[in-house]
Amino acid sequence: MLIDYLKKVDDPRDPQGREYKLWEILLVSILAILSGAKGYKDIERFAEVRLENLKKYFGIGWKRVPVYTAILKVLVRLNPQDVEDALR
Repeated sequence: MLIDYLKKVDDPRDPQGREYKLWEILLVSILAILSGAKGYKDIERFAEVRLENLKKYFGIGWKRVPVYTAILKVLVRLNPQDVEDALR
C-alpha cells in the first residue's frame, strides 16, 4: 500500500517539533496534486474540504489541517532522492 512506502521516507525534522506525521503530509499532498492542486494553498484547501474522509479512509490523525506554510516547510526540506527511493 502507498502509505507503507511513504512511512519509509526519512523525516528531516526535529522529532520534538513534529505535530503532523510525515507520511500523512505526503499522502495528502499526493492526493491533492492528483486532484489538480497547483500549490501549497491548494493542498491545504484540499485537506480542509476532505478532512473527515482523510481521517475515515486513511487513518489521518489530524485535529486540524496544517496551514500551507507548514506543508511548504516540510516538503521543501525533504530529500527528493529519499522520496524516490521509498517509492521505487
